[in-house]
Amino acid sequence: MYCAKLEKDDNGTILVTFPDVQGAVTFGYTREEALFHAQDALESALELYEERDEDLPVPRYESAFPVAPRVLVAAKIELRNAMRDTHTTKYALVKKLKVHPPEVDRLLRLNHKSRLNDLEKALFVLGRRMAVKFSASRV
Repeated sequence: MYCAKLEKDDNGTILVTFPDVQGAVTFGYTREEALFHAQDALESALELYEERDEDLPVPRYESAFPVAPRVLVAAKIELRNAMRDTHTTKYALVKKLKVHPPEVDRLLRLNHKSRLNDLEKALFVLGRRMAVKFSASRV
């Protein structure tokens, strides 16, 4: 989960930035509207990191405005983190899952519509369990 920074802009809008994620910027005319657009801005910026073959940023900044990527994107980020933490290469994951290499590539691509159960299996073979938590929206 990444935290957003909200600031009043000079044109009367509310500017949303993510100090941990370069390029994740959006705005809204109200705080609610700004936070509504924040998830898309966050995910778009994370996809740019991926396109440039850069590591995804680690969330460090804290604020009262945490923004979670969609469940599918969050699972893919966790899979990348699990691979990094366990020093597992794509090739090694292919062998553990007994799948073809393009299937692992698709699991790792943030904008690919993978199936959650496939991500759950990949996380499991790396020693992670996937759990989904629901909470009330605080806008």
